Amino acid sequence: MKHTNLIQGSEEWLANRRQRFNASEAPVMMAASSKMRRNELLAAKAGYGDREYSDFVQRLFDKGHETEAQARSLLEEDIGEELYPVSGVSDCGRYAASYDGLTMLENIGFEHKLWNEQLAEAVRNKELPPEYYWQLEHQMLVNPDIDVIYFVVSDGTREKREMLEYRAVQGRDLELIRGWSQFEKDLENYEHEVIPAKPEAEPIDSFPALRVSLVGEVQSSNLPVFRSAALDFINGINTDLQTDQDFANAEEAVKFCDKTEKEIEVVKKAALAQTSSIEELFRSLDDIKEAMRKKRLALSKLVAERKEQIRASLVTKGRTAFQSALDEANKEFHPVRIEVAAPDFSAAIKNKRTLESLRGAVDDELAKAKIALNEKRDHIRESLKIINSYGSEYQFLFADKQQLVDKPHDHLQLLVDKRVDDHKAAEQKRIDELAERKAADQRRKEQEEADRVAAQEREKQRQADAVAQTGIPNSDERKPVRSVPDTEASKPAAEFPKTTTLDIAEVKTRPTDDEIIEVLALHFRVHEFKVIEWIGNIDLERASRKLAGNF
Repeated sequence: MKHTNLIQGSEEWLANRRQRFNASEAPVMMAASSKMRRNELLAAKAGYGDREYSDFVQRLFDKGHETEAQARSLLEEDIGEELYPVSGVSDCGRYAASYDGLTMLENIGFEHKLWNEQLAEAVRNKELPPEYYWQLEHQMLVNPDIDVIYFVVSDGTREKREMLEYRAVQGRDLELIRGWSQFEKDLENYEHEVIPAKPEAEPIDSFPALRVSLVGEVQSSNLPVFRSAALDFINGINTDLQTDQDFANAEEAVKFCDKTEKEIEVVKKAALAQTSSIEELFRSLDDIKEAMRKKRLALSKLVAERKEQIRASLVTKGRTAFQSALDEANKEFHPVRIEVAAPDFSAAIKNKRTLESLRGAVDDELAKAKIALNEKRDHIRESLKIINSYGSEYQFLFADKQQLVDKPHDHLQLLVDKRVDDHKAAEQKRIDELAERKAADQRRKEQEEADRVAAQEREKQRQADAVAQTGIPNSDERKPVRSVPDTEASKPAAEFPKTTTLDIAEVKTRPTDDEIIEVLALHFRVHEFKVIEWIGNIDLERASRKLAGNF
């Protein structure tokens, strides 16, 4: 915070207020003040009128410096530190504040309000109204070093004093900043409209007093003059109601018509008491009375209808303005939409009577809604930043963005991290499983190839062993080894060659039965059981005779 060392109420102090947003204006800007409307502050900041710098501001600091000084001395005794009145601006230069007291380290503040029973009760209950806490939040915005502000309501004595320790409430500083940002936008687009104070009804010229004197007949009467004046008045009533002045005049005319109707009835009854039949007199009086009644009823209805039209028009205008702001904000986040409750303009204008109060209520409600909209907008912007932090490749994990963007940011960050981590883990698991399947397939293929090669090697070895033992070359050496289907096992065995040359000398020892069976199975490419079957069916005598014949 930068000190300005300006005296409250001085021209320099007022000029400083005009250039910046001030702590005492914060409740007005937030539409929480009972002393001034937001529209009035906009007009003052835009350079129209001088209310902010006259009676309103005067009430803010003309609250009894003596009482404030006495309260400050009592607080100094309580906290054991001195307090100094200070004026300053924020480091950014945008905000300003005047403090009833700050300690030397500027970490403790003091704000004093003159005794008010309703405010004192709120302080006792530790429920400070927005009209006061926005001022304190602004003071802390200007000087972030403040830890606590002692908010005191008193008449300068201990006997009549209520006090609470106010500390910054999380989130209010951001809400306040959004409020000032919206106020600044409204100030840039401000178009001044002169709205006069609630007018007094223009006086209605009284008719000449109606007089009737009867003694069997009408002796004297100013009825023609009275009738002419009454009809001229009725015809001259304005029914094009546009301004508060028009409404005030119309309502006064309604009251006057009602009063005149009653006076005519009194005169009529007085005349009736004097005579039983004055037809022309009564007819005239009835005509005037009926004309008054019709005009009164029509005007009363017109006032009610016109007021309702204006109220409905202002509500529609407010709703349109809010919808326009909402549509504009939603362009930033499409297809995500900002979901906020629409402001209740009808409730805002309830019990408001003048055009100024109606417009002010609608504008205040619209400003609050825009501030809330900007808060939601900032929240969603940060939410989308969290969701998009992992890049576009993970966006398919957040198809439910519309539901996610409203979550608290710390919760959302955890959720986003978990979804991405879970997806990465699942993807890594899939990759690992795929790699394992490929590796298993490769191992299987390698094993099959190894088994095939080993089988070939065993086959070659068996054939070599058979040749070495029998000396009979294997016909398989000319063709690749192949498995024989079971259907081939039933085919008749090939006939022995007619001539077989066997060098008996080379066979030094008899091969075993197993060796004989194995050699034959390899030679004819059949199962060993088939060879055994064949051997069992050999006609040994025939074979011996044939062999003997060959020798």
